[in-house]
Amino acid sequence: MVVMRKSFLFLLSICASGTLFGQVDTIYNTKALERIPYYEQLYKFRVWRDINFSEKQNSVFKSPGSNIANFLVENIKLGKLKTYDPSDFSFSLEISAELAIGRGDKATYPTFSPNKDYGGGDQVIYGDKTYTATRSMVYVRAPSDATFWRQDRGVKKLPAGLAAFDESKSYSTGDAVAFNGGQYKATDDMTGVKVPTNKDFWNEGDPVQGFFSESDVSMIQIVEDVIFDKRRSRLYYDIIGFILLDPTTGNNNALISYKEFYNLVDKVSHDREMRVRNTVKWKNRYNPAQDMNFADAFKLRLFHGIIKKVENPDDQDVSDTYIKNGRTYGESVFARWEEEMKMMEKEHNLWEY
Repeated sequence: MVVMRKSFLFLLSICASGTLFGQVDTIYNTKALERIPYYEQLYKFRVWRDINFSEKQNSVFKSPGSNIANFLVENIKLGKLKTYDPSDFSFSLEISAELAIGRGDKATYPTFSPNKDYGGGDQVIYGDKTYTATRSMVYVRAPSDATFWRQDRGVKKLPAGLAAFDESKSYSTGDAVAFNGGQYKATDDMTGVKVPTNKDFWNEGDPVQGFFSESDVSMIQIVEDVIFDKRRSRLYYDIIGFILLDPTTGNNNALISYKEFYNLVDKVSHDREMRVRNTVKWKNRYNPAQDMNFADAFKLRLFHGIIKKVENPDDQDVSDTYIKNGRTYGESVFARWEEEMKMMEKEHNLWEY
């Protein structure tokens, strides 16, 4: 009886702990670094800031040995940093590197594949150039693909001289081949996909413009939640992500999760090689003994970012609010600084709460 009671209590404790721990992901923003429960947030606003790397305070993020712009671009190209739709703060709508940091429309063309069907007019990237197909090309399927082949089940013994299937050849309807001990006949034409350098099938286009260089990333937007934690009586700047801007239009190109960026910086900063670790160093202009990595520099607010937008029902930038109401651009500039002062005053007033 005692053993059964102890077993019951043990199972009850496991169920209770599982219930408690199972609720963790539902009470705070799991896409953020700071785990501040929603019920502890007395005050929260999402803020967009422009970080211009040409400013002296921000220029140390782009030093010759540790360039944050180069770090972002190269890791996006390598697939180590994912990019998302600029408005998707759930980080579920992933977009390709070509869309995120591609220069020009041609960088969005798909890469040529010999195992893909092409129709006349299809455009691809091959090497460093773009090509346009002049006719349809259906790549050669293996006889196991019943859409293009049918097995002659009445043939028990393969005829002498029947050629084995060769994926490098083209096949027309009715062609017979040997495959896995059986005879198969093609039910459709398969011309084989020719490489784009074959001028009978492709027209050569302009060179691919490629990806952004580090010089193209002269400014990024940082998106953060400004949260006052009423239990700890402390204001937090919880960075959510970076927005990459198009160098020509200034439009939002892609969103990077700050949590993923933080984890990658942390991994690189603990690499075995000093050369690799130095690529994520924030250089202290006045005291090199206090160099730190990019993530620590953001945590300590060692950057200057001018407020672009503060969360509002109309989802308008500060400058848009002024200009669309017939006010001057100069007034909109002062309004952005005023938003900074209003946030500082709000923090001061919350300390008195």
